[in-house]
Amino acid sequence: MNKYVFMKTDECGDDSRVYGSDFLESEHEFPDFEEDDMAMTMAFEAWRDALVSQAQREWDERHDSGECTIFLEETYESQFKRMRVRFW
Repeated sequence: MNKYVFMKTDECGDDSRVYGSDFLESEHEFPDFEEDDMAMTMAFEAWRDALVSQAQREWDERHDSGECTIFLEETYESQFKRMRVRFW
């Protein structure tokens, strides 16, 4: 499983972790899949877009701010795991 966390880009262009609720602060998982698997790629994009949309709404409601953009970023742990599998 690959793990993702919510990040935000603020009005200055700085990226940082999102906080404010269990949903926003938790790690979200999506199964590993081959990059050339079109069906899984489409499923991942739909999953990602739905989570980001929900997180953006929640962030905006909590912080009364439309100046931050929420996005999902893969954790370093997941990135390292995938690199290790490919190279070793």
